[in-house]
Amino acid sequence: MPFKSTIRIPSEVLDAIVSLTELTTAFAVQSAMEAGRHDAYGDPQRAEASLAELAKGADAATGEVAWLVEELDTADLDRDQRADAAIAIAGLQQTMVSAASAVQETGAFDETAVALRRSAEYLDGPLAAVRP
Repeated sequence: MPFKSTIRIPSEVLDAIVSLTELTTAFAVQSAMEAGRHDAYGDPQRAEASLAELAKGADAATGEVAWLVEELDTADLDRDQRADAAIAIAGLQQTMVSAASAVQETGAFDETAVALRRSAEYLDGPLAAVRP
């Protein structure tokens, strides 16, 4: 039997998924609010910078979630563990869709809205993989 240097306990991977999705959700809400403030006060450059940071963070987080879900593929998860992961991923996905809609409503920053929607759509694969 070959030695695996990346042995992970399923509960640790689930904790990492939940933590990552919670942090990314908080970051998305904070960034969208900050961008909205800058836009409302007539500072579109700062709004654009906040939203660009949000889009990059969302992209990185979705990649990390997908990688963690791949780690779970080798684990023997029970139904409750799969449900926990699915709820966390679905929550992150919904936050990204909501943030994209809010960004799009400003009438500007369409590239960021598209990037957020793309990140949300990317989560379809990991979400399908963990659904009980």
